[in-house]
Amino acid sequence: MIILNDHFKSYIFQISIGHLFQKEMDVFSILLDQYLKASHPSFSSRKEISIALEEMYGLKISLYSGLEGNYIVHHLKAKMIQPKLVFDVKLLDNVIEFISKMLFHAEINDEKRFNEEKSRLIHQYQSIKDDKQNYIDYLYEESLQKKFLDIHSIDEKINLLKKASLSDIQHYYEDVFMNANLICFATGAFQDSEIKKIKDAFEPYEKGFIKPYFNKYPDYHKEKIHLEMPINQAILHMGYMTNITYKDSKMSALQIFNELLGGHASSRLFHEIREKRGLCYSIYSYLNLNQGILSIATGVDMKRLDETKTAIHDVLENLKHHIISDEELIQAKDVLIHQIQTSLDRQSIYIQRAYRNHIYDEQYDLNQRLKQINSVTKEDIKSIANNLTCVLIHQVTGETK
Repeated sequence: MIILNDHFKSYIFQISIGHLFQKEMDVFSILLDQYLKASHPSFSSRKEISIALEEMYGLKISLYSGLEGNYIVHHLKAKMIQPKLVFDVKLLDNVIEFISKMLFHAEINDEKRFNEEKSRLIHQYQSIKDDKQNYIDYLYEESLQKKFLDIHSIDEKINLLKKASLSDIQHYYEDVFMNANLICFATGAFQDSEIKKIKDAFEPYEKGFIKPYFNKYPDYHKEKIHLEMPINQAILHMGYMTNITYKDSKMSALQIFNELLGGHASSRLFHEIREKRGLCYSIYSYLNLNQGILSIATGVDMKRLDETKTAIHDVLENLKHHIISDEELIQAKDVLIHQIQTSLDRQSIYIQRAYRNHIYDEQYDLNQRLKQINSVTKEDIKSIANNLTCVLIHQVTGETK
């Protein structure tokens, strides 16, 4: 178990449970999370669970799962107030008991509650389509993810959820979830007696390691996906292979390149595409460092879609052939450093870094990280630009009449 010390007035726990991806388990993992959040062996309803959380001074619990490389990983996160601040000597015991029963002693035998949670989850997936922007973003990320794993589409997930039974979730919980690799984290200004309680409660469940494997994007050819749906503007995503992933020595240069390109309001894309040419209201770029993909996203008038793609191409070509200014480089470094330094004000970042250290077999060093950022040169930025390969153009336009 990994226990960290900090100066905050709350404690945070994270229990991460991971197993190798199996396509048939994808929907079961999501449905199990939904059931466990609404079902607790000590309480008979969502309302009773909610009251119990309030009585523990607003204990916050989240439980979710997702794909991480070739793994499905469940994360339970719990945030509680320091017991000494509320003079409650039993608070930590109550929180530990609540979490332990919820995760490790679940009673998956309530057909009525299962059907309620299944219907709730189906509705959530169906509702994604109602928000066109989020749905299109989802489809783009789904198109990228399918290059790495044989995942279900959103419609396939809905159909599989409709068919899922309580016994499916029982078997998944007993045969997969309870036998998966598990690691626990905690951070807070703990007393020695509290550390012993935490270790005694959670260490017996730890086993194995969560070590997902992240493939780089497999194809060099450009794929074009054009969808039509009832929207008033065109939504454009462009994906570029960088061949730089999280542990690459060039990661800091790629992050600074992203800031320069479209990471903030003074970036090249924002200035050239929105302010100078007036082609859109919003345009930005972002990174998937696990797979080495840089993405550009924007929404434009359908009549100016081709013009926008050409303008994006021009911005990238300029970065390939012209050295950026000292001022631009300094600003991009400052933005990235500011993001890192302000993240230190969030207690959750301590857990995130500890988990990242675990899956990547590394030890995060803030000073080394800042040194890497400050050492990035203008030639490094030019080199990044010259090694980008467009692998996916994903555009959605209004339906043709």
